[in-house]
Amino acid sequence: MTDLPIENVSDEILMGQFCEKLDEDAFRAVAVRYYDSALNIARSKLGNEALAQDAVQEAFIRIVKHRKRYNPSKLFAPWFYTILNNICIDFRRREVRYRETLNDFSNAQEDKSYGGYLKNIVRDLLDSLSRADKNILMLRYIDGLSFAEISKHSECSLDAAKKRVQRALRRVKTPE
Repeated sequence: MTDLPIENVSDEILMGQFCEKLDEDAFRAVAVRYYDSALNIARSKLGNEALAQDAVQEAFIRIVKHRKRYNPSKLFAPWFYTILNNICIDFRRREVRYRETLNDFSNAQEDKSYGGYLKNIVRDLLDSLSRADKNILMLRYIDGLSFAEISKHSECSLDAAKKRVQRALRRVKTPE
């Protein structure tokens, strides 16, 4: 790396080291530098601690995945915060869709004017799914569990829990 102590090395040099040599110490130093401020920003944008932590984690995952897109001759901070901001926007959109879906399920169960017609549609939709898909959607939309809670309940990674819900929703839209 350099002869300087790691805390005196710029973010750009550290990211250059990480991108070139997958230097874990360099990445860890950058992550430590940015974690607290990123979490504060995500909290203010999302208003939810668990979602904020997920957003920050996702931002660091994307940095690793897309490290070849980083240009060490440019400042790291704007690149990182743009990634974080985009993730927060995506998370807010997902939360809105989640709330709308949850309201649809709730309204379907309470809808008396159609004599339970909507409730039957929801039940039929869920019954048309595999047991795994039905269970994962019920955990998310009926029980209201977060992805982190689903991950623990299903004994899978956070990303796997998100993907399972996403795939189950896709199957509801386009049954196989």
